Amino acid sequence: MKKCDINYTPLNRGCIRMPMLSYSALTDALADSEAWTQLCHENFFLESIYYASSEFHRQLTAGTRDNPKREKSLYKYLSRAATRCTPFGRFAAVGTFHTGSDTNLGRPDILPAKARFTIETSFLEKLAQKLMNAASIPHLTLCINHTLFESGREYRYEARQLGGATHSFTVKKTPVLKSIVRHLNKCDTITLLYPTISEEYDIDRDSFDRYILQLIDSGLIITELMPRILDKESYLPELIEIAHRSGNKDVEKQLKECAEFIRQVNASSHPVKIIEQFLDKEWVKQMHKADTPIVQSDSYISDDMHFTISDDIIDQIKELLAVNSMLSRGGTPYALGQFIGRYESTYENSPESLVKATDEETGIGYGNMRQVDTYHMLRGLGHGGGGYPQPSSLTLSTVQRRLLNIIESRDYNHRSIALEKYFPLTEQHDLSTLNLGRSLNVMFQIIGDNNSEFVASEVRFCGPSALNLLGRFAYGSDEINSLCSEIAEKENELIQDDEVIAEISYIPNSRSVNVLHRSPWHCHTIEYLSPCKDKDRSVAVSDLCIQVKGRNIRLYSSRLKKYIIPRMSSAHNYSNNTCPLYRFLGDMQSQNNRLSNAFTWGSLESVFSHLPRLTYKRIIVHPEKWRINVGEYKKKNNRDISGLRDVLRKAGCTDRIIFREGDNCLWVDTGNDLALSALLDASRRMQNIWVEEFIAPEGNIGINECILPFVRNHD
Repeated sequence: MKKCDINYTPLNRGCIRMPMLSYSALTDALADSEAWTQLCHENFFLESIYYASSEFHRQLTAGTRDNPKREKSLYKYLSRAATRCTPFGRFAAVGTFHTGSDTNLGRPDILPAKARFTIETSFLEKLAQKLMNAASIPHLTLCINHTLFESGREYRYEARQLGGATHSFTVKKTPVLKSIVRHLNKCDTITLLYPTISEEYDIDRDSFDRYILQLIDSGLIITELMPRILDKESYLPELIEIAHRSGNKDVEKQLKECAEFIRQVNASSHPVKIIEQFLDKEWVKQMHKADTPIVQSDSYISDDMHFTISDDIIDQIKELLAVNSMLSRGGTPYALGQFIGRYESTYENSPESLVKATDEETGIGYGNMRQVDTYHMLRGLGHGGGGYPQPSSLTLSTVQRRLLNIIESRDYNHRSIALEKYFPLTEQHDLSTLNLGRSLNVMFQIIGDNNSEFVASEVRFCGPSALNLLGRFAYGSDEINSLCSEIAEKENELIQDDEVIAEISYIPNSRSVNVLHRSPWHCHTIEYLSPCKDKDRSVAVSDLCIQVKGRNIRLYSSRLKKYIIPRMSSAHNYSNNTCPLYRFLGDMQSQNNRLSNAFTWGSLESVFSHLPRLTYKRIIVHPEKWRINVGEYKKKNNRDISGLRDVLRKAGCTDRIIFREGDNCLWVDTGNDLALSALLDASRRMQNIWVEEFIAPEGNIGINECILPFVRNHD
């Protein structure tokens, strides 16, 4: 398969995520009320609930009387703790696996894992606001907001005030403000800035201090009071140092209590008690909103769990990636393609400031370009009855049309489609020059070993960098951090001499901090609303200009004399409720290499009510799915659980199913009334829902989600 082989090589290790509770422990508990009660009182489970909802934890530990609502909540949490791999508090943990000759993913009922706690950044930002005073100003480094630019008689800029969300602002361009903006590059402290400004204007120091505080509060000036997104551990120590130097003794004491609190929590085997004691402090009560987390908890699988996945399975996954690439060659994000056309007609390919060009008032904008619906390759199959559009009325790709023909053919078995039969990977497909980015991730679940009929399922391909899904958890694991460093090193080996890869240093809002915090694996950063420590290796977003050559956008730094390749080593959804400039930088990562996950359902889902299982050799690409009308079973005081069970069986659903809604999913045992009632709760706003077969791993393999990085080979 030389000519068909993709030009990407998997690394010899990857990241694995597992639920804290084994699947067998859950199913055993559902069949035995005594085992159920014991499981609900396990310390790890009660702690997990505490980090998810301290109020529900109090109800459980207070010994309140059982009721149907409480039992359903317990079911949902236990289901999550045993079937969902997405790390969330203590319900799931993350670790690493290596490739080798055999597959070994065996685990005990309760996964051995260590929690790593950090204090919520939003809480620290409230303490940072207390340092917004005249005593602190001399000890702050002042930096102009790099999104600031002149627009007639005003300045325009983006800003995120402490604890808030990012917005665009305008401010009158007064003579004093113009002078401050002009001198801030060289005078980065108020001690240097005030004498310079006072030589030009008659202004006393107290008035000047108050004015600078207003500029900091408005976000026009950036200081250390704003979190540093590329250095998770630096924020609290920096705030303590500022409070100490400025003589803010009360704030310094509170910040040091925060540091000691986190130290104790991470050292304790019973952290809930310590957290409750901290929350009981009077000053914390005044600042902290009730029942919201004050700590972020991530769990890491113990190092002595030596997980391995066989090279044979990895080879099959690599072949599936080649098939996916054969059918869908990727491309450029739609909004970026539209932007290029508007840029060429407006600026005629002349260089333009990135900040000005993406501003929606003074430039051509970016956020007003909406993504249009694009049809993926594999879509819904299995007719759903009247009232829905017919296939002939839809625009279908060649692959979709072929699959539709399979459904309507005589040899279709109504339950599954073997893709290798209809989409063979032959030598006529040359994939050696395929560009899917410098690195990518393949996500999958191992469901069997080398001797099983199927070995993997739910295979997805994720770009534009393999760092995106791994960076979130690197700070708590030396192995994951080492893996990220290796990926960054290999990515940098693939760039040209006139290019640098630069991490985007940006925080759109306080809620995104936990996802965005990461290490600066690449040497350079794009400084954009989050301060950078190493100014020599940072590129101000205002320093970047756009150049369009041959329908390709390039970002150029006049200071570095290099082209800049933006990188966001995070799984943050940068397109959701954020500013145009940020969305532009996020999309720039995928120019000409947008990885299309071909094996998804979409447009024909409105036509069919049954979607067969899709397989490729020994991989289950997608599970079997059914559309179910649940509306008629949701009577408020008399839910028809038996009726719902009957309709699921008549539709052909398996005994155990999964209901997905966005990132959330609920495991359901259709023979259990509590589980079906929880399903009706989870779908309360819906008339029709999709459910899919639940595929449990075989033998001693635990439920898992694996992430394997692939890196492009040198040309």
